[in-house]
Amino acid sequence: MLDVIGLSEVEQAVYETLVARASATADELRTITPGLAKDADVDAALDRLVTLGLVTRQPDRFVPVPPADALEALFLARERELVAARARVAALDEQFEQAGPRSGEPAAIEVVHGVRRSKARFFEIQQDAPSQVRGMERPPYFAVVNDPERRVIRLIDSGLRYRLIYDPRALDVPGRPYAEILDVSDGRRVRIGEAPVKMVLTDEPVAMLPLHDDVRRRTAMIVVHDPTLLSVLAALFELSWERSMPVGVREGSHEWDRALLPLLVAGLTDREIADKLDWSHRTVRRRVRDLMVRLDAPTRFQAGYNAVRRGWLADG
Repeated sequence: MLDVIGLSEVEQAVYETLVARASATADELRTITPGLAKDADVDAALDRLVTLGLVTRQPDRFVPVPPADALEALFLARERELVAARARVAALDEQFEQAGPRSGEPAAIEVVHGVRRSKARFFEIQQDAPSQVRGMERPPYFAVVNDPERRVIRLIDSGLRYRLIYDPRALDVPGRPYAEILDVSDGRRVRIGEAPVKMVLTDEPVAMLPLHDDVRRRTAMIVVHDPTLLSVLAALFELSWERSMPVGVREGSHEWDRALLPLLVAGLTDREIADKLDWSHRTVRRRVRDLMVRLDAPTRFQAGYNAVRRGWLADG
């Protein structure tokens, strides 16, 4: 999964082995790391992991840098690539408008103006997807639309696969019940995490995202066809997906675990959870404490992390 930040299978295997053991010598890694084609794989992988700052070289062994620190720098580098790509999109849009109508090869991007045309294009893109739609959801929203959700359900029923990341702020949008967002019974795979941009990306391949984040300039959307920009957007989605938390709770858990865990993972406060579940503040505190004890977690964040590691949470 870490190939999206540039690690080979061998480098990922070596790093994960080091994380699991806290430290190891090169000879130990040659013995215990799965999937190695030759001994030289370990030496080359260790050299690159040290260069990337994921591993430190001690006199007689190698020690992993904590993943939260080491990988964050690589994640941020990919996100900076997205920022640069969006700036490039804006420049291309300006060139496109200045050049006027053209024929021949399709444009790298197309600009769609108006809420009604944007909605129509949004669902047209999904209907044309061969098999998969990846999406990121975050406020602001320009209108609450209910009927298109039924269209999405029909697409899922026809075999289209969805992977969706919801920013925690999306749970508080009026008119969009959080229970429907987190429901993975319809075959969607849903995670909660930071969504750096609102986007839909299909395997046509094509992507659609706002040209501006400012709600006051909401009438313009861009549809991306350029392969380079699409590869950046795909990499951003996969990075965000890896950093996000699943929201489906596996069968066999307490009934209230299924209501509480997704909201805890999403980072909501006790009071916000109480409001959404219609529980008392005291009940939420008690059940959060109980979860933390059962998950052997000193913090709320660690509780969510441990729930994922133990397989309590799933994508659906």
